[in-house]
Amino acid sequence: MTESLGWQLQARNVRLAGGEIDLVLRDGDVQVFVEVKARRAGSHEAAEAVSADKRRRVGRAAAVWLSRRGSPRGGCRFDVVTVGGAGPGVEVRHIRAAFEAPDRWGV
Repeated sequence: MTESLGWQLQARNVRLAGGEIDLVLRDGDVQVFVEVKARRAGSHEAAEAVSADKRRRVGRAAAVWLSRRGSPRGGCRFDVVTVGGAGPGVEVRHIRAAFEAPDRWGV
């Protein structure tokens, strides 16, 4: 999927500063941090599962990632990919710029 979008996968399941980032991608000169959520009920329920606490932890981990590798020219963004349902009725949604890092954590 990422190659068809022209994105470059940089890392998966990164654990930093008490938080985890499911996917770290590069979209041109923008660093993209992706939270992936799956729910049997549907993708809308999955998106709601990205709580304020989860956004805080992802933001903190992203700040550590950027402090170690430098800030990209195009900045960064936080996307959410949701997977809802199962079998042939599975629904995958990509929510671009789904949230900003709480308190910005330097990002």
